[in-house]
Amino acid sequence: MRLGDVAIVSTGNIAPHKSEFSNEGTPFVRAGSLSKLQEGSSLRELEKINEDTAKKLGLKLFPSGTVLFAKSGMSCTKGNIYNLPEPCYVVSHLACITPKKPISKYLEHYFRFHKPNVLIENPSFPSIRLSRISQMEITLPNDEEIEKQIANLDALESMIAQSNALISHLQSLAKSRFVEMFGDPVDNPHNWPVEKLSTLGNLKNGINFRSTESGQEIPCLGVSDFKNRSRIDDMSLISRIRIDNELGDSQVLKDGDVIFVRSNGNKQLVGRCLAIFPKSQKVTFSGFCIRFRSTSNKTNLEYLLSTLKTSSMRSAMMGRGANIQNLNQKILANLEIPIPPLELQREFAAFARQAAKLEFVARQQIEKLQLLYDSLAQEYFG
Repeated sequence: MRLGDVAIVSTGNIAPHKSEFSNEGTPFVRAGSLSKLQEGSSLRELEKINEDTAKKLGLKLFPSGTVLFAKSGMSCTKGNIYNLPEPCYVVSHLACITPKKPISKYLEHYFRFHKPNVLIENPSFPSIRLSRISQMEITLPNDEEIEKQIANLDALESMIAQSNALISHLQSLAKSRFVEMFGDPVDNPHNWPVEKLSTLGNLKNGINFRSTESGQEIPCLGVSDFKNRSRIDDMSLISRIRIDNELGDSQVLKDGDVIFVRSNGNKQLVGRCLAIFPKSQKVTFSGFCIRFRSTSNKTNLEYLLSTLKTSSMRSAMMGRGANIQNLNQKILANLEIPIPPLELQREFAAFARQAAKLEFVARQQIEKLQLLYDSLAQEYFG
């Protein structure tokens, strides 16, 4: 049957002017909101429209259980899906699938498997016509089977969410323990001796390569590989490039190297850092990154990395109120790092390593659960 037979396929509202939003009211969902909502952000964090303004503008309110995805602009290439848990106003860039019977969770899972972005006709001007959405052929089993499939897929999603929550909790624990032991590194409340980062090691910009190069293929850590990671041990997780020339020793990453995002169109990513452990594998890093390699025994890696990842140190990298989208070696070299006693650093490192082990186990669990989810989705919707 066609999707239009079991659901009302429509579009949202023209976005109100900025001045028409208020502190209280009903959430207004934009295309750019979907990725954050998918990751667990609350609708309460979105812009809101009060009832009087909605009536004046003639905005349509979409009921809970409406399934949303982008139908125009670059957002529609991402295939993000969101099922409204409560009534909301929705922007016109979103397609709104309102079921005629209680199958919204089924449709949510269905569209996670059959990504709606396959309906884009011209990738250069990405958009999806409502008529194409309405005419989609969809297999709908009987009510009992729908309930069973939803229950199975929901259970797996719930377990994945619990594992992600555990990871967030472990990361928060490590940050809290750091603050308890050392305080804010920029304020340095314990008045420990301070060393500039340049005295603790050396810095090196990454390599610039041409897409036309066709030599050996090697892993290359790029900005897109950072995500929310603090360390990378598995080199299969990072990008690969081809290079024509041999790499110098300073261009090959070593265990314990700390890599910073040097430049990116999104200034929120600039200054982000992680540690990498390629072991014996030859791995390099892109020109949008800077590598720090420790040559000192005054700090251990866990302490130094946690110091560099604090919000105050990130602010120190960016400068006071600077709208900066580039980091350079001079800025990093001049960062002032407090040097607490090594015994304290080792105590924190032991705690951080234990938290990292538990986080690793949780991430492995997520991978297994996701494989099981994908297998069931293939069985149900393939």
